[in-house]
Amino acid sequence: MANIAGQSVHWCPADMKLLCYPATILAAVVLMVVQVGGCGESTPQPPNLHVACAASMANVLARIEPAVQSDLGLGFTVDAASSGALAQQIIHGSDVDIFVSADHDWMEVLDRRGMLLTGSQRDLVGNRLVVITRDGATNRVRQLSDLVDSSHQPLAVGQPDSVPLGKYTQQALIHAGIWQRVGSHVAMGPDATAVLRYVASGQSPVGIVYQSDALRIPNLQTILQIDQSGHSPIRYTAAVVRTSRQLQYAEELVDWLASDRAAVAYRASGLEVLGRQPAKLASRIAFNNASVNTWPESATVMSAVALSVLSAFAAVAVCLLPGIGIAWLLARKQFFGKAFVEIVVMLPMVVPPVVTGYVLLVLFSIHGPIGSPIFQWLSLRIAFTWFGAALAQAVIAFPLLVLTLRVAIESVDRELEQAATSMGASAWRVLTHVTLPISWPGLAAGCVLAFARSLGEFGATVLIAGNIPGRTQTLPLAIYSFSHMPEGQSTTVGLALVAIALAVGVLLLSRWFSSQFIASVASTQFPRIPRRSSGKSVSQ
Repeated sequence: MANIAGQSVHWCPADMKLLCYPATILAAVVLMVVQVGGCGESTPQPPNLHVACAASMANVLARIEPAVQSDLGLGFTVDAASSGALAQQIIHGSDVDIFVSADHDWMEVLDRRGMLLTGSQRDLVGNRLVVITRDGATNRVRQLSDLVDSSHQPLAVGQPDSVPLGKYTQQALIHAGIWQRVGSHVAMGPDATAVLRYVASGQSPVGIVYQSDALRIPNLQTILQIDQSGHSPIRYTAAVVRTSRQLQYAEELVDWLASDRAAVAYRASGLEVLGRQPAKLASRIAFNNASVNTWPESATVMSAVALSVLSAFAAVAVCLLPGIGIAWLLARKQFFGKAFVEIVVMLPMVVPPVVTGYVLLVLFSIHGPIGSPIFQWLSLRIAFTWFGAALAQAVIAFPLLVLTLRVAIESVDRELEQAATSMGASAWRVLTHVTLPISWPGLAAGCVLAFARSLGEFGATVLIAGNIPGRTQTLPLAIYSFSHMPEGQSTTVGLALVAIALAVGVLLLSRWFSSQFIASVASTQFPRIPRRSSGKSVSQ
């Protein structure tokens, strides 16, 4: 507590001690991380591999995981996305053990870069394209040329530039001579599962998907099988990523996926089995023929919510001290280049988040100028870990914290600070004993807003952290993933309600802190000291 001009200024209110000491917040976050990392049973756990898998193959892998655990004693986590997106993540240093691609071109790209273990590539299965519609629909397609009819538009397809399904579809439609006529009337999905979702939800009357995907959704029907001679062969290839820290187990799993043992599940899923190695294990596999979600919903929901809260706390902790320093500097100092600093600080608020995420990915990947020395010296990965998610959230939320705190500091009566300075207080002491004690509700409001923004961050996070269930999948990423699963609608609604509840809670908290700030500023204005003349007050 400081006494200035006869008025007491309380620095640390009893009910706000946590916010008054930034070091306490940082220590609490570190303790949470240590506890989360150290929790669990002490018994040895089976190796768990990270499999980056084409979205159209993810459901099949999820179904055969029990058999893998039974035969090899291995578990694995499936990271499902388009093959191109996953390949780019591997190039930038994602901690992946096995890559399963629906596009052999991407395998060749990684192989040329020396990122795949020599001799580990295995052709697993083939697939084919089909035209689908919903059960009961009157759409009838006897040949591809029928798709030019307006009743079949918008046609659901994959993005040709980045999604293998889209590339094969475009080739087939070009071969049929109709791409130019339907290309401007299509709904392009970011992966094969999204295309399936467009048709299942009725957004598109018909779509072109993989045969294996069409079979797993009960309310869809196949109305045309596309001639395979009109496009490149569709085959799924698996390979071990050279940077895997579990090479032996990864090779065992790839060999198992290319064996007759796995072929039973492939055939039941509508995939065309390619050449096989001699089976070393029993030929029966027990699995559920019903549609299976790629990830267990309950585990995904809990881990996504927990990771979102944890990374948001970490983001605020990272922002806090530099945010206080920069907010004070902008509010109280005039210096050359101040406008440039303001622009840099506010830039993440106005540029698209994906741009911020891409810049962070370039800087903090294991090949980046910042991420490379961190990885070499500390063996610490930033990109494609929850640290990357926290970093992205911190950068995106930082302008909100600075802007709110700057306004709060500018609202503090400068005469109070000048009085403290005249008594010999240093600039640091004035900041910690006068400015921040008065503006603490503004600081708290800024932290709450930064926390809320971190909880809702998507664009930057998905680029630098990926969308790995249980590792980097935050609440917004989980909502995005389940919204693209035809069987994940109930989970999507539940996650959306959780997100709305969290947002309402933090906004109410921010509103309360704002009202506290207004009351605090009103009660701490420089007092009018009555002048006395001949023992009497002038005011009298």
